[in-house]
Amino acid sequence: MQKRNVIVVLGMMRSGTSFLANWLVNAGFNLGETYINPDKIWNENGFFEDKELRKINELIKTRNDGVLNRILLMDFVKPELIQDDFKRARKLIERKVDCIQWGWKAPFTCMVWNDLWYPLLNQFYPKKDIFLIITYRHYSEVIESLVRVNSLSKNFLVKIHFRCFKNYYANKFLDMWLLYNKEILYFIDNNPDFKNYCVLDNNNLVKNSATFFDFLVSKFDLKLQLPNIMEIYKPDLMGRKSKIGYSLKASKIKEAEIVFKRLECISMFTNN
Repeated sequence: MQKRNVIVVLGMMRSGTSFLANWLVNAGFNLGETYINPDKIWNENGFFEDKELRKINELIKTRNDGVLNRILLMDFVKPELIQDDFKRARKLIERKVDCIQWGWKAPFTCMVWNDLWYPLLNQFYPKKDIFLIITYRHYSEVIESLVRVNSLSKNFLVKIHFRCFKNYYANKFLDMWLLYNKEILYFIDNNPDFKNYCVLDNNNLVKNSATFFDFLVSKFDLKLQLPNIMEIYKPDLMGRKSKIGYSLKASKIKEAEIVFKRLECISMFTNN
């Protein structure tokens, strides 16, 4: 019987997760059946997120951090799960369990990986058949990108609210960056027997795509082909600026630097 694999991309939104997923799909990995549509503001090249799985995550996200939370300037906190979340996730896994290889990319997975997705996957797969590709980006770049796309919101009221409370939003984005990445590090720290992961800075994927491809070929018994990274990587899209000023809390910046350095230490490639 051929080995079955689940491959999950973990990373904060605006960290190049879509770029990485695009590259993986072009290499031959299955990250979904039907992807959500591209968005001109958020991601015109596509998200590569499975519609069904994203819906499960979005129901959790909306219930815990909906529009009302933003209007009331509430903090971003770790979501609370209900029984229906587990039922939906389990149903999806049961439908996919016979696939030789499947997986997904959906940034909010970071926030529910430890409590929802990983425990459920563990009921169907041995640890050695679950593989994580973790991607990260410096918090300043992620915040700048989130500020830009939110300032261009198609919803006029959301756009006005954002511009009136830009410092609140910028610091909320920093809190999100911290929570997403701390959840990833928590998983690594608290599952020392789980070794089936790699950590990538997307800038280094561009520089080392052939080496990373060879690594994946050695890990998986799949027919893969090396994509042309320069046909996928769009530096003009990755580096766009918001032209909006905002202030971040010094204490949060200090904490974010510690988390970023930790990610750098476990990265597959160095930034040298």
